[in-house]
Amino acid sequence: MATRNPCPIRELDAELRDYINSRQQTLSIRQALLRGLTANTKAPDSSSLRQHLSYACPYQLSAIPRRAQDLTPNQSRFLRALEAHSKVQVRHGKLVDALHELRDQSTKEGPNQTESNHDSRSTRDYVSLLGQRQRLAELQIVDESLEQLLNASPSGSRIDPASLVKEAIGDQPGLPAEPLEMSSREKDGNNGAFRLKREVIEARARLQRAESLNRNAASESRHHSSLEQKVCALGRARDEMVTWVETELAKMTEESELLEDASPLKRQTQDANVVDLTRSESQIREEYNRYVASRAAAVQAQDSIQPCPLAAAPSGAQTVDLKETACTTSSPTAGPVIDAVLAQITSLKQISDNERSLLQNAIYLQSQISTADAESREALTRLSEESLILGSASKELSAWRDTAMQAEANTQETTAANLNATRQEIDCVHGVVDLCSLHSSFLDSTTRT
Repeated sequence: MATRNPCPIRELDAELRDYINSRQQTLSIRQALLRGLTANTKAPDSSSLRQHLSYACPYQLSAIPRRAQDLTPNQSRFLRALEAHSKVQVRHGKLVDALHELRDQSTKEGPNQTESNHDSRSTRDYVSLLGQRQRLAELQIVDESLEQLLNASPSGSRIDPASLVKEAIGDQPGLPAEPLEMSSREKDGNNGAFRLKREVIEARARLQRAESLNRNAASESRHHSSLEQKVCALGRARDEMVTWVETELAKMTEESELLEDASPLKRQTQDANVVDLTRSESQIREEYNRYVASRAAAVQAQDSIQPCPLAAAPSGAQTVDLKETACTTSSPTAGPVIDAVLAQITSLKQISDNERSLLQNAIYLQSQISTADAESREALTRLSEESLILGSASKELSAWRDTAMQAEANTQETTAANLNATRQEIDCVHGVVDLCSLHSSFLDSTTRT
């Protein structure tokens, strides 16, 4: 039969040993449940699952103590029946042992008696009378059972065995602190186990409440922190884009109505846009006027240096024509500047789009990292609460490492102790074998002599 794996912690193993069934007991309980379910499925009028399981595998009353005031009448009658059944089993075992002892004693005292003494007529009559009495008692039990079955009202529909058991014996009561009938040592052990379970349940409830509070606080703080980070990032991006736009507008020297603001995170109002456009337009016009005046001055200086074919001074119409020619000659130079600025607008827009996408990716990655960190912390907290050998307040990996090392050390100690005990037993067996060989050699020598 396969033995139960002991717990590495000896105190827990000693306290919980009475609450764990062996593999053979578990298999027998499962087989009894299966037989009961099969019988209930095939014959609705047969005995309930509770009676079948109680008669096939009676529960050990010394394992879980119960108080009489916490039990229902059906449960108290069921416990009394189980106690009576266990007492009858004990008495039957004693009677069987006594009968075997008497049989062995009679066999040892009178081995040479003849069989004629045992085959007398009176003995046979007495034995037949005992058999008839036993058969009569069995027939009476069967008759009573049949009468109870006839008097019982059959159920109209099939009911779940679990509901039948619940209606018959009710819900399972809580584990009391005091047993019914147990020795002082068993009372102390059961009281300690009950206190341990109650403290574990209370600690788990407190931990669940604390975990819910911490989870709510962490979610609120994480929500606020993520919003603040997004607002700060958007503000910084807006300031950078405004600075970039102002720098580009200061560098421009020609008027252009095709320039647009390529900032993806722009947060300015319409009044600010109008003021910036007016200021940039005035700057461009001033630069253009200075350029026209300097060009006119250069043309006049060139004309003064060159000899003039006409002696008369130019009239007002000629002066106007000169200015117009100067303007027409100056106009082609503004075309390449505007073309160069327009050619750079696409690249500047692409750069701004790239910056915006990078900023969004950075914010997304930061949120994913914070979420993964929170999930890992919650997982460590849940595992520490569910663990029996690790403290509930430990959330670091070092605590898991120390606990694993301690468990490994306890396992090694237990293994070493088992190996030493096995070696001692082997040495004892070798000693017994040597002693038996010596005895056999001595007996051989004495028999030969």
